Amino acid sequence: MVFATSHVPVLHPIVAAKQAATIDHISGGRFGLNLVMGWFTPEMEMFGAPISEHDERYRLGEEWISIVRSLWTQDDPFSFDGDFYRVTNAVSRPHPIQQPHPVIMNAGASPAGSDFSARNADISFVSIDDTDAAAEMVRHFKKSAFEKYQRTPEVYSGAYVICRDTEEEAQEVLREILDNGDREAVRNLMSVLGIQSRSFEALIAQAAEDRFITGWGAPVFLGTPEQVTERLAAVSAAGISGMTLGFNDPEKELPYFDRAVMPLLRQAGLRA
Repeated sequence: MVFATSHVPVLHPIVAAKQAATIDHISGGRFGLNLVMGWFTPEMEMFGAPISEHDERYRLGEEWISIVRSLWTQDDPFSFDGDFYRVTNAVSRPHPIQQPHPVIMNAGASPAGSDFSARNADISFVSIDDTDAAAEMVRHFKKSAFEKYQRTPEVYSGAYVICRDTEEEAQEVLREILDNGDREAVRNLMSVLGIQSRSFEALIAQAAEDRFITGWGAPVFLGTPEQVTERLAAVSAAGISGMTLGFNDPEKELPYFDRAVMPLLRQAGLRA
């Protein structure tokens, strides 16, 4: 499945709904939509869309996704009159292949963001570090989603993989990456995230420069194929249903991962 990220404040929901339906047809029903409420002020200002107060963005997102879902699922034209959007006799055909609609992902980490995910997302994307803490986070999120909205979204996360035949080789690769990292750029990035996003506050408080040099704040899953499999098994046991994996050199490392790790994941029952 291929995911596209849509910044809600700068793309009208009718346009987004039609684009998503088109991609869903082209891909044979393998399209997912990752919703971002818009957090980086200079980007929003480029579009003439002044950034709103944090929780207000999720109120706008609620109207946006309500219109998009209606366009994906309703046969008859409909009108909508909200605080942020007004549409008249809106319709979009053909509908997406996926029923009831394409997969929706959201990575809201704040209370407002997590609640938006619980109400609207099929997949909530979270940042994890400690698997025990991740298990409690997942448990709390899924409990809230079901009790408040009778929904059962999945939870995904991400990791940066450094996998080699031996742990020593993997550690050497990590040292090389960190030694050549642009720490001034990373500090600038962390500063921007700390000021204008709430998604990485815990990591930034730890001044985790190394984590941002490698995987944009994601944990490093390092070691042999067996060790990487163990890490993935641990997050699965914590309730994480899927992982996005980053690599330093995907062209070289993905074939190795496919050859060395995927059979182990299948043996562990983590992949079909």
